[in-house]
Amino acid sequence: VHDSNVAYVRAQFDNAIKTCDIAIRMAPEYADLYIIKGVAACELGQKEEGLAALKKAKELGDERADQLIEKYEKK
Repeated sequence: VHDSNVAYVRAQFDNAIKTCDIAIRMAPEYADLYIIKGVAACELGQKEEGLAALKKAKELGDERADQLIEKYEKK
């Protein structure tokens, strides 16, 4: 059961990244999209992509980004 739960969670993060990529094309200045994409990518072990998205959210003025960047840089 645990393996299927892990696969399900991974699929949800993959879907979140794909959805954010589509939405970013339509609303590139919407920082929440970069936060969601960044967290999902980092949780999937895609640290470089995730941190880049979180840094973009920071550039757009999202106050949550610093704390998330710090968290995922340590992982």
